[in-house]
Amino acid sequence: MCVQGLPPNTGRSSRSKKSTSLFLMRHTKENDILKSYKTWWQIQKIANGNKWQGSENRLFIQDDGKPINPDTINFWLEKFIEKNNLPHFTPHSLRHTFATLQLIAGVNIKTVQARGGWAQASTLTDIYAHAIKTADELASDALDDMLTPKKYKSLS
Repeated sequence: MCVQGLPPNTGRSSRSKKSTSLFLMRHTKENDILKSYKTWWQIQKIANGNKWQGSENRLFIQDDGKPINPDTINFWLEKFIEKNNLPHFTPHSLRHTFATLQLIAGVNIKTVQARGGWAQASTLTDIYAHAIKTADELASDALDDMLTPKKYKSLS
């Protein structure tokens, strides 16, 4: 059995239309794992034939394609956290971490919106204003570094 990665779509976001390729990273071990998983997913679909109950927008599923109970994800995550002596976090907190890190790195708001499945970019600007401010400060510093000669910086 596998994990259903996202809670049921409420219709407020566009994530159900997203391709899993949006989340793949280039040239990483994790990308290889996701590609292997996609192959397993497709084999399960063929093997189950008419009994398949999955949909294309589900990343993690039971063997017959049905979504699993979201509590299962939480249970597995809690066991992983305990086993590895990590601080408590939730699957949803990973979404916040994703958005914050992407915005601080200077990734365009529309790109973060699309990759994270938010329906409106304004949701990101409201919730992640702190990260946007940090990214703006980094952009300002980068411009200052390019435009201000080093000899003047040493005077300040």
